[in-house]
Amino acid sequence: DITPPVSGDITTAMILARAQYIHVRKDVLNERGAIDITKHTPIARLGNGRLGDVLRLPGLVWEQEQGKIEQ
Repeated sequence: DITPPVSGDITTAMILARAQYIHVRKDVLNERGAIDITKHTPIARLGNGRLGDVLRLPGLVWEQEQGKIEQ
């Protein structure tokens, strides 16, 4: 739960998970067997994006980020 220090009210919950298996329809896969994001319509969204927007974020490398986090 995420609680602002001023109000003390729980306003948000953060869930971090690692998906090991997912199920998708075959018509959402491309020729390599990967999910084609332009064919996939998610049932939920995160952040300020809109359903249908495609956004690619680079993965973080712990060795590069560790110093920033420990500060």
